[in-house]
Amino acid sequence: MIINKILYKISTIIREIYYSYLPDEKYLSTLEDNLVFGLTIETCNICNANCVFCAYQYQKRKKKIMPYEMFKKIIYDYKSL
Repeated sequence: MIINKILYKISTIIREIYYSYLPDEKYLSTLEDNLVFGLTIETCNICNANCVFCAYQYQKRKKKIMPYEMFKKIIYDYKSL
């Protein structure tokens, strides 16, 4: 497990170095080819755990739960990409 974490970190560093030296045109085309790397959905921003490392305690947004229809739309839109 530790070796996997080390290998992942090394690959991340190599990727960052590689992309930092690419010309802008090459970098943009690479981004277009790999437009979506992943999807993260915040379905709920309600939490009262008050963890010291979490930003939820400082949020100014209204606390709410995402409607199911919006969640489905996000999933279908992501799938179509």
